Amino acid sequence: MTSTTPLIARRLSSLAAATLTTAALALAPLQAPGAEAAGSGSVSPRIPSGFALDEGLVDYGTDGNRKGPSKRIRGLELTPCFETTWKPPKWRQRMAVRNNGPETQQVRELLTFGTAKRATKVVARIRAGLETCPDDTVDPFGNPSRVKVYDVTTGYDDVLWSVTAKHARQTGRLGGYFAQVMRVGKAVVLNYDYGEYGGTSRGAARVLNTDSQELAPSLCRWTVAGC
Repeated sequence: MTSTTPLIARRLSSLAAATLTTAALALAPLQAPGAEAAGSGSVSPRIPSGFALDEGLVDYGTDGNRKGPSKRIRGLELTPCFETTWKPPKWRQRMAVRNNGPETQQVRELLTFGTAKRATKVVARIRAGLETCPDDTVDPFGNPSRVKVYDVTTGYDDVLWSVTAKHARQTGRLGGYFAQVMRVGKAVVLNYDYGEYGGTSRGAARVLNTDSQELAPSLCRWTVAGC
């Protein structure tokens, strides 16, 4: 029977490989905030109907279910600190996939924009919102939670954070999510994982970052020169 641990926990065995990320970034096509912000009009924001947004997701078999990828699948109205929503208006096309397992859910949502400059603003707004977010907050049910931003990166324009249960050892309350917003050219993807987390975890953040990094090359179609 499939383990009830969340996706990231199931992949922690790959952390040895993830430690190579730092070296890999030296070879990665870095895309700093604002890169390709101009001159990208020739790149179409269209998302092909068969785009493999679910590439690399865990198959939970009969213990889970997957919806999408599809342009009709509902995405997330994710609001870190309940102020800044990750999904702004004026996107051109979108696609999402929901991968559900026992006590866990991973969601990927892809948005494309008319210009890379507008896509850049999406990540910048989330980053700015997280910078002013207090460490201690509450979840939608009023439970104490901890917000943490991690200094890991795919090498592209991104930001990764978690909102997880606070005082898990004392209260026994588990739950929370890790999320990363990443921009490649005119495309911005949210990579989100919810599970039975008992607090912040740099290891879990690194695994999600590796997951996003593996997805990034498929987004290069929304850049002028490719990656």
